[in-house]
Formats: sequence, structure tokens, C-alpha cells
Amino acid sequence: MRTQTTASSILRTRWRRSTLGIAALAAASLLLISCAAPRAALRDVEFRSINLSALNFALLIDLTNPNEYALPLREVDWRVDLFSAYLASGTLRHDQQIPARGNARIDLPVAVRFAEAKQSATRIIREPVIPWQVSGACHIETPIGSIPVSFRDSGTWNNPLVR
Repeated sequence: MRTQTTASSILRTRWRRSTLGIAALAAASLLLISCAAPRAALRDVEFRSINLSALNFALLIDLTNPNEYALPLREVDWRVDLFSAYLASGTLRHDQQIPARGNARIDLPVAVRFAEAKQSATRIIREPVIPWQVSGACHIETPIGSIPVSFRDSGTWNNPLVR
């Protein structure tokens, strides 16, 4: 008799675990369905200053949250290429809320010392137009983990050092 009780006890425990697992999966599915994907777009690469030792600019990123609840932005990864070659990259911790059904602007200041970017430095000093490419991801925190929201853009600057 004791063997039957133990067997039925094991079955009940397995049933509870299976039911809890299915319920957790259903809750996560509902959360994913009810969570519309936020969007990130590079609004502008704002030239700030240039001198013989460094190039200073800002990446202005617009985030859009279509959901009915705020989303927490935790960090932003970025990479900048000039003349189709790597120039700089980084990660900025950025604790900010993207408002429900709203927008947020991120201002990422970037300072690139020419001593650290020798290949691009000589071209920046002499080329009249500077082609750039920016890519990265804004990491949004959710109950199921961090979700990267990518952005990418490119353009050109007229070089103020070359007239």
C-alpha cells in the first residue's frame, strides 16, 4: 500500500510541475504578445568640435515605445566608422525610462583622439568630406531579460578644417 501512495505522490508532484511550467510558458507568451517592439533610430550625428588632437561629436538617438507601459533603457552600445574603417566604439550605461506610448532622446557624447585613430586622423585633416557610419543597440530591460533594439545610419560631414 505504501508503494501506491508513493507512486501517486510522485505523479501528483510531476503533474504540479508540468502545470506550473505550462502556466509560466503561457504567461511569458502573453507578455511577449502584449509587448510591442520599441524602435531606435539615429536622429543625427551632431558635430561638436574638431582640432588637431581630437574629433568631438554626439550620437543623438530617438527611442519610441509603442507600449502602454514605460520601458527601462539600461545601456547603449555603439560603433562609429569613418571612411569605411573602424574609428571608435563603446558602451554607455544609461538608466532611463522610455515613457509609455512616448519617446526619449539619448545624447551620446563621443570624443575620438587622433593619436588613437591614426589611420583616420590623416584623412580627417585633409579630406573635404568625411563619410561616416554608425551602428549599435539600445538594451531595454524586460521581465524576460534584456532586449537589444538596433540602429544603423550613415552620412557625410563637410570638414571644417579643409576649405
